[in-house]
Amino acid sequence: MKRLILAAALQTALGAHTAIAPPTEAKAAAWLDKAETIETVYSENITPDSVLALMLISTPSTIPRSTAHCGAGLEDHAVLMLNKNGKQNYVDSFLLQSCLTSLVLDTEFPYDLKKSIKFEGPARGISFKWLNGPDEKRHLLSVSNQHFLLQTLPDKDDKPTSCTANNKAALRKQLLKSPAPAEAWTLTELLLCGAKTSGNVAYLRAHVAKKITAKVYDTGGEEQVSTVTVDASLLESLLGAGEARDAELTLSDNEIALQYWPNEACINGRTLRYGKGQWRVVATGDACD
Repeated sequence: MKRLILAAALQTALGAHTAIAPPTEAKAAAWLDKAETIETVYSENITPDSVLALMLISTPSTIPRSTAHCGAGLEDHAVLMLNKNGKQNYVDSFLLQSCLTSLVLDTEFPYDLKKSIKFEGPARGISFKWLNGPDEKRHLLSVSNQHFLLQTLPDKDDKPTSCTANNKAALRKQLLKSPAPAEAWTLTELLLCGAKTSGNVAYLRAHVAKKITAKVYDTGGEEQVSTVTVDASLLESLLGAGEARDAELTLSDNEIALQYWPNEACINGRTLRYGKGQWRVVATGDACD
């Protein structure tokens, strides 16, 4: 099986893999083992001994392959790998297209993933458009603090989302005097712009209370309050996926109230609370017309 591995560090790391490797190393080895093709989009040093790389990896839709629907098809992923001290570690992945799930990129080059996306530079990431996605707009997939972020790119007459560089900078500035401002911003950024990936869900799991207060307002303004046990589905729903607009922050001593519009008909609220040295989401509030 021919592989287009552009980063020499990958080959070194794969050769160094052992049966007792940490889970992140084992996942990296598993990705490389099942890969049909690997292209490195870009890599950057984040510490003197760590290199973060964004890669495009094609894998079989099913392993082992079968003759069933898309059993011999491929899936294309954007994958984050961290090479630390010469060892490759898996960070996160984002599904770009899949025969199995009928997710298809809008491209003239369906069999050339690198030509199907546009590299916008290390600070911005890659842009793409789905042929059969939830909308007909282009999307920008970027990386911040080793997390995948997603942003819907506006058409000429659309209002920009809260996930543009300028809008995020203005929001982040408001958090500078908060306790643990870096963590406060990472959590806020994911709630607004986080892509729905397993890595981002895992981060939220560590930053969302096991039970949260959920407030829902119906069209008549009636408030319904409940205590909800947090599960993977709820965590994924908290990731904003770059659709947030008109985000606002209200700060008190140890709380941040985040409010934004995910679409024209609804408004979402998230309450973050600082305690025991950590920020956590403790409440949500959603209302729709």
